[in-house]
Amino acid sequence: MKAAVLEELKTIVVKDVPDPICEDGDVIVKVHACAICGTDLRTFNFGHRNIVLPHILGHEISGEIVEVGKNVNNFKVGDTVSVYPAIACNECDWCRRGYQVRCENTLQIGDELPGGFAQYVRIPEKGVKNGSLIAIPKNMDHKQAALAEPLGCVLNGQELSDIGLGDTVVIIGAGPIGCMHAMLAKAQGANKVIMADIKDERLELAKRVNADYYVNSSKENLLEKILEFNDGRKADVVIVACNVTKVVEDSLELLDWEGRLSIFAGMPKDNSMVTVDANIVHYKDIKLVGSYGSTYWQHVTALNLIKDGVLDIKNIITHELPLEDIDKGLELVRKGESLKVVVIPW
Repeated sequence: MKAAVLEELKTIVVKDVPDPICEDGDVIVKVHACAICGTDLRTFNFGHRNIVLPHILGHEISGEIVEVGKNVNNFKVGDTVSVYPAIACNECDWCRRGYQVRCENTLQIGDELPGGFAQYVRIPEKGVKNGSLIAIPKNMDHKQAALAEPLGCVLNGQELSDIGLGDTVVIIGAGPIGCMHAMLAKAQGANKVIMADIKDERLELAKRVNADYYVNSSKENLLEKILEFNDGRKADVVIVACNVTKVVEDSLELLDWEGRLSIFAGMPKDNSMVTVDANIVHYKDIKLVGSYGSTYWQHVTALNLIKDGVLDIKNIITHELPLEDIDKGLELVRKGESLKVVVIPW
């Protein structure tokens, strides 16, 4: 099969590699779509603590089952599926509580295991048993189904931040994750959604999701614009969807009483420390929330939101590229000239 192999940092090569072997209990999925995540770009540039090169990246996957191993009874050849990439142990305390994302024994398709930037991907027996394959209708668009993975992560963040009816939500960072946050916040009943970024080009792309207001915070004072748009009130929720520590520090000043600050981006490992005014947190009942990954059920819920048309997720797909052009896709993401880039291996 053809696969995009990260041979070394900043060097990805599309080449022929052996097809994955379907052992007892395994399933082989023909990849119809695999979207590029910011994590893929970070791994491309800087590596990942759990990844040994050479390696096949890609964890936002949908496709069709082409082979099943012995004793696989709940899936068959021809089934179309979305892939939930985290394979948790389902034995630890967190797994038993339903929070597979917190499992310390997790194997991730695209991290420890070969991912979806290839024509086929193997789902090991443990993944088949533990929920890595979620059936989708045969007429569902695979490009959209692949986006259930990042949308599930966004859903996790919004559940932790308790976004709901009447909230004013400010999203800092107008990339694909910020756009998903805007769409989901409106669907959950937010009254006003304000998107901020420092690049006009990013904000122009983000207008695909119809937030209520867009602010270039390098040209306008964001707090003043929030007060203008929100009848003199600050925000109920601020979501930091960019990896800039100063944004986290400055965001506290944007929050009203009982505001929630969601940190939805990993910071550079050599510059991850922030200074927080504890008095603002204390006296204004502020909640600081971190968010990473998603549970199986959040992935399923995200898939249903897409399938049922609650969120028109296709609006944030700006590029579809063949596997041979994956390096171009990574460059589009690096330059911020895209929202979601979807790789089509066939």
